[in-house]
Amino acid sequence: MSYFFHEAASAEQLEYAAYYESCQVGLGARYLSAFDEAMDKVCQYPDRYRVEFPPNIRKFCIPSFPYNILYRLVGSTVEVWLSHPIADDQGTGLAGFNWLINASFAGHPPQLKITMSRALAVA
Repeated sequence: MSYFFHEAASAEQLEYAAYYESCQVGLGARYLSAFDEAMDKVCQYPDRYRVEFPPNIRKFCIPSFPYNILYRLVGSTVEVWLSHPIADDQGTGLAGFNWLINASFAGHPPQLKITMSRALAVA
C-alpha cells in the first residue's frame, strides 16, 4: 500500500523538517526518516490503528519524535492528513486543525463538525 499527503499536510511536513534542521544539522533528515519508517508500518497494516476521530481518521505516533500522524484510508491508499505535535508548548494551540475540520466534514451535519472541534480541543 502507498500513501500520499493531503495538500496542507505536505506543507506542514516540510516545515517540521526545516525546524528540526535549524535546531541541529541532520536532525531534519532524522525526522523525515522516522516519518518514513512510521508510514511503512501504517501502510503495511493501516487498519491496525484505531479510529481516533470519527468517521475514519486514525492516529499513529512517530517514534523518537513528539508527533502523531493522522491519516485515513482512501481506497487502497493512505492519505496523510496531518503530522501534528503531541504537545504544543509554543502556545499555538490547535489552529492548524482548522483546515482538517473543515475539509473532513464538508457536507456533513454541523454537529459532527462541532464534535470534531471539541475532540481536537481536548487532544
